[in-house]
Amino acid sequence: MAIPLKNIKCVNQSQNVEKPTQKYINIVTEDDFDFWLMGVVKYQKTFKYIEQAISQASLDEYNKSTIRA
Repeated sequence: MAIPLKNIKCVNQSQNVEKPTQKYINIVTEDDFDFWLMGVVKYQKTFKYIEQAISQASLDEYNKSTIRA
């Protein structure tokens, strides 16, 4: 599965209330689809890298629009 970064609205962390070791990453796209990543081996690192990638893509998009103006 591949989701273009420009289509990602947000990313969230979640965990099972009854089993806190079961953690999930929720990716919500601009068209309001939910993608749940479960069983991620390096959960914190993966979440951090996804957030950084989204942030960088947003900054790149902003810079492109600023240059065109």
